[in-house]
Amino acid sequence: MTALRIRKLPWRFGPDVPFQWNAANPAFGLGMNTPSFIGPPFERRIVLAVREALHASNRHVPKEVRLVDDVAGPSAREIASLLYRLLRSQTPWHRQVDEPVPPFAAEWLAAWDAGRNVAEWYAR
Repeated sequence: MTALRIRKLPWRFGPDVPFQWNAANPAFGLGMNTPSFIGPPFERRIVLAVREALHASNRHVPKEVRLVDDVAGPSAREIASLLYRLLRSQTPWHRQVDEPVPPFAAEWLAAWDAGRNVAEWYAR
């Protein structure tokens, strides 16, 4: 026998939430939900194709006109940390106050306070 214990989380939709998120046009709602069912089996291939395209663009696009030069991506440790923090943020006992602040936060907040456009912070 396994020691697996299933918990019932204290969560449910309220009575004011309709079953179909777009009751006026259920076909559209179904169409928008379809990628979430069809997409996961192809995710690996999509990621590999995008990564290959990025590396190919580095070979063909001159360095002085590239917007992004580093396409190596994050390490497995960084991805694992990100996923752990993302999953933890979905739990009922999560407190955002306890989360570490990113290293660029002070610079970002100073730019925001100065009135700079920070909507495309990562694209600079």
